[in-house]
Amino acid sequence: CYGIVTIPDGNWYCGRCEANDIRAPCRLCPTTEGAMKRTSDGDWAHVVCALYIPEVSFGDDATMEPIILSKIPSPRYGQECSICVQNGRSKLIATSGACCGCTVKNCLQVFHVTCAQANGLLCEDVRKNNCQYP
Repeated sequence: CYGIVTIPDGNWYCGRCEANDIRAPCRLCPTTEGAMKRTSDGDWAHVVCALYIPEVSFGDDATMEPIILSKIPSPRYGQECSICVQNGRSKLIATSGACCGCTVKNCLQVFHVTCAQANGLLCEDVRKNNCQYP
């Protein structure tokens, strides 16, 4: 799930921690915690965010890096995350990063990937229709 090709001996650190850049935010969501990888433009993004935003790709599929954000259409940025709004988060946070849409037919709700993940709303496999909705 993180693109580790060979399991390292000893302690393992995500790319952001290894680079000692632990305060760097994800380009795709307001969540600052969690394992991230470098983007092609030198920033950071969660692998889970990259997997669920359709226009995102990886430079190398095996290592899942760098995360390529250049094909994300600008309207995807700045959308208001419905989960952030429901949880009373500020408009600045709710509109940060890029949102993806609900897969239920005719549903117009959009949300940050990590917000959906924190609320148990992500499908197990983004390529199959195995979602369960509360």
